[in-house]
Formats: sequence, C-alpha cells, structure tokens
Amino acid sequence: MNSIDGDFSNMDIGRWFQSKGFEKIEFNTKKEYISTEWLDEAIRFKLIKVENFDTFIKSAFGGSILVFECKKEDGNIKYTCYAPIWLFGIWTIKLKFKKQASYLFKYLKEGYEIKEEFDHYIHSAPKRKQRF
Repeated sequence: MNSIDGDFSNMDIGRWFQSKGFEKIEFNTKKEYISTEWLDEAIRFKLIKVENFDTFIKSAFGGSILVFECKKEDGNIKYTCYAPIWLFGIWTIKLKFKKQASYLFKYLKEGYEIKEEFDHYIHSAPKRKQRF
C-alpha cells in the first residue's frame, strides 16, 4: 500500500485516471468479473471490492488489465496497484508492476510507468496546511 500526502479530491483523482484511459468500476456485489480479448480469446478477471476504495482499470498488452485502488483518508492518498491473473478460475494473483519486464509481461512495465506518473501527479499537489 502506498500513501502520499496531498490535497486532492476524489474527483481530481478520478479525472486523472480517466485522462489516462482508465475507467472506474462500480461494484454491484463484492466481486466483479471483467472480460478482455486477446488473439480472439476471451480473458476473464475477478476483482474483489476493497471497502472505501475507488477501483480504476485499464486494458493493457496481451488482454491484461492494470488496476489502481485508491482512497483519500486524513489528507493522504492511499493506493495499491497491480495486474491481476486469475488462475484456474480459483485464485487471483496480484502481480506487482516492474520497471523492466520481458516482452510477454510488458504490461507490468506499462503499469510501472503509469504508477510513476501518478506518484508525480500526487507529489505536485499542494501540501495540506496545518490548522491549530
């Protein structure tokens, strides 16, 4: 979990992700199933709702998806980011983004670059003023 001090609203964060091609997931239940395609094959993902977090997804190389889960709390923006894999329709594994990745996993590099952009965006936020 990443936590960065900044004075952004949830709306600001949502707009930033939308400008990068992400969409916000509205969960109808605790689980949401997402499908993408690669080489004419359907690829399914299972996302589990994290309470009080907004979930943003974007399709990436190879039919994969990039996931950012964010919330604003006490003047901090807390987020986690990963690329999920759903093994055998049972286990969901959350792969961390990587600065360098092989060709088949280049979506992890793409995720890393977006994470770096997001960190830069959040660091550009005006710091909260202390109130006494």
